[in-house]
Amino acid sequence: MRIILSILLLINSFLFAVGGAGTTFLLISPGAKSQGVGEAMVANTGTSLMSYYNPAALSFLNSNSISMSYVNWLPNMPNIYGNDNYHRFISLNYKYNEKHSFGVYYINLNLGRFDDDEKYMSAVSISYAFRLSNISSIGLNAKSIYQNVLNNYADIGEHVSKNTAYDLSYFRQINNISFGMQLANMGSTIQF
Repeated sequence: MRIILSILLLINSFLFAVGGAGTTFLLISPGAKSQGVGEAMVANTGTSLMSYYNPAALSFLNSNSISMSYVNWLPNMPNIYGNDNYHRFISLNYKYNEKHSFGVYYINLNLGRFDDDEKYMSAVSISYAFRLSNISSIGLNAKSIYQNVLNNYADIGEHVSKNTAYDLSYFRQINNISFGMQLANMGSTIQF
């Protein structure tokens, strides 16, 4: 067991080391509950945010759910250029039956307008959860990521980034004890 845990931690360190600087907006936690518990949500099933934190836990929800948030991001930042920075998040979760659950979420970080061009980062994700037994399930997220953060004259190449990523997750719940694990934002290298 220790060998397996060591291997998983080693793989995890390699997966998160590549391309993280370009998609930091995916690390901004949505929802007040997640902020209140220090973002320790991977083993929680009592919220509609599970498609973001651990899609495998979707199969343990008791009903369909929706969650929305809108946050004025960095409100004390000077509005020199009339910037309106905000973070938006919406998620929908649907429990098809006892074995299959689905979810979708949209996350957007608007950075304001620069040189008459709106700069933002956004991602759309589709989630699927399969219940293995009465106590465990697995899940998958597939994400499409779009970033428009560079000025058109910043370089000769493309000034937007379009990427795909995925998350793999596991959830186990016995009585009142929950265990969750997620490998998040794996995919192609972020390039502009």
